[in-house]
Amino acid sequence: MFAVYDVTGDWDSMVLARVKDRADLDDLTKTVFTLEGVARSYTHVVLNTVKEDGRTRPVPNED
Repeated sequence: MFAVYDVTGDWDSMVLARVKDRADLDDLTKTVFTLEGVARSYTHVVLNTVKEDGRTRPVPNED
């Protein structure tokens, strides 16, 4: 896992992770279910990266 976010909408949190293969993904999802407070999980798999840039830009100062 490289990022965890509290989000609005249908879910409470979003976890971003990179796994090496399907077996690794299976292990990760099984581990998530062992965490206290986790009642349900939805998994989405990225098929293709259109754009990825790890840099963040500061919010413009509106003063």
